[in-house]
Amino acid sequence: MSKSAKKTQTPCECANYSIQRWIEAEQDWETAASTNCPGTLTTRTFAPGHDAKLKGFLIRAGLANEEVSDNQGVTAHPFQMAARYGFEQMVRRGVAGGIIKRESKKLKRGERSELADAAQARVDALTHDGNSARKERELAALVAAEEAKHAAELAEQAKALPEPEWDDEPQVVKAKVGRWTYEGTVADGEFTYTNGKGEATSTTKFTLV
Repeated sequence: MSKSAKKTQTPCECANYSIQRWIEAEQDWETAASTNCPGTLTTRTFAPGHDAKLKGFLIRAGLANEEVSDNQGVTAHPFQMAARYGFEQMVRRGVAGGIIKRESKKLKRGERSELADAAQARVDALTHDGNSARKERELAALVAAEEAKHAAELAEQAKALPEPEWDDEPQVVKAKVGRWTYEGTVADGEFTYTNGKGEATSTTKFTLV
């Protein structure tokens, strides 16, 4: 009896995915992000550990609201690409969890985010509902709620800003950045101050006091 033929090795699938950007000046597409897989040869669909590499890439793309392209020129939502390999639900959970984590970073110590609680309930619904269209709507609503909350916070901060002097010189105000309070100026929604190292610093994440 002849020995069985060796299995053919092919490039790892995760090397086929990237985010493309159109460069107007060059009238051409450019790779903005990829899995960084060199096309490792394997007898399976993915090289060892590279299915996780692709999942992570698709989750990051979903959080950035980016579409993903394959090596055949097909561009689609990260969820659709994940569905090709049966891990769409894992990518959906990763994106939803990332949104909650990003929102929780805005909270002061000891506070609970009503939005995060509502988002968690939505995540639970997403992961148990097999209807893809409904899941898309739920996740879109979650992102919209986060953006609306952030816009409302910026609007409230804008209302609290002092009226400028007649000569338009910026007025010195006090604001908290993290746990610390600094004196500085506010312009176009950005607080400029001198940090503890004596360095001039600007941030959009501050609370007037």
